[in-house]
Amino acid sequence: MYFFDVSMADVVITVKMTNTLSLLFNYCIFTTDLYFVFKYVRSFIAYHGIYDEIDKHFEMKYNQEIRSQVKCSVVVSLLLWFLFSAIDFAAWFIFYDLINVVAYSICYLAFLMRLLTVFELSCHSILICNRLRTILDVLDDHFSLTDDVPSCIKVESSPKVGVRSISVAVLVKSKKTRDTLVAKLSSYYLLLMKQASFLNKYFGARILLYCVYTLSEIISFVNTMDRLLTVSKRGQGKFSKYFYYPLAAIFLRLLSCVTLLVFLVYHCELTSRQCECIIDAIDDLLVNKKISVEEHAFLEELRSLVSTRPIRFHAANFFNLNYTLILSIASVVVTYAILIIQTNPR
Repeated sequence: MYFFDVSMADVVITVKMTNTLSLLFNYCIFTTDLYFVFKYVRSFIAYHGIYDEIDKHFEMKYNQEIRSQVKCSVVVSLLLWFLFSAIDFAAWFIFYDLINVVAYSICYLAFLMRLLTVFELSCHSILICNRLRTILDVLDDHFSLTDDVPSCIKVESSPKVGVRSISVAVLVKSKKTRDTLVAKLSSYYLLLMKQASFLNKYFGARILLYCVYTLSEIISFVNTMDRLLTVSKRGQGKFSKYFYYPLAAIFLRLLSCVTLLVFLVYHCELTSRQCECIIDAIDDLLVNKKISVEEHAFLEELRSLVSTRPIRFHAANFFNLNYTLILSIASVVVTYAILIIQTNPR
């Protein structure tokens, strides 16, 4: 079988092939990034101007929170990237030689480029999520200042179990102002849908390549770790003395790939969850509050939009970026690892 009688030379060949294929794949990803950047550069400039103007009409109050969140995430990620890259470089330098390690060190820069791409989409996802929170704030404020229907079951408010509490943020607004905002919510949500559609066009193919590459890289890491463990137990050559260094380096690279993917999917999933919160808020208004016929029509229209056309991020329409993607990748990796363990006798 393929996994039988693994030698030190096999491990070196595996590592070189993995790094070479990684370089080629990263070059394809980088070329694709450049293509979409140049193709949509003018559209992106107009995109930012339009949505900055729209935020003024709905009093977007989460800008400072978004900046703090993005800055913290970027700083932590760059520090971890530098630390993992330094550990990986040092481990393979001890195990092999300086020339080969330097030759393949461009992989670290390629990973940084992928990291920046993922962060760019994540930042846009955070923006949409907070714009959806703005819609939710308008609905919550309207809920807090509208009279209950006589048949409403009144219980103590508790956000932890999904029972709405009174918002104090916009209590000073007049009823006319609140009614105007409610009437504009459907139009605002349509604009957010167009924003998500634009981002899916801009990032879809790039994220598809990134996910395919991440899956192949994780599988190659699992394969390499298995070979390293096999050789270490036989005590072959220099590796028997420095067993844990390259093994730990590969594990850190695998962990960085998984962390980056989870980070992206987490923020995309948060955006989808905001749509569900908006539907819950509308249901509370329709069932428990005295609202006019006109307001009822506006809310029904918004509910229909959100429920039938929720905001989703996808990879070129192949799959959605949600927790199901992580489970699918995990199942593939676990299946491959089980096959390796069963095929390669210890």
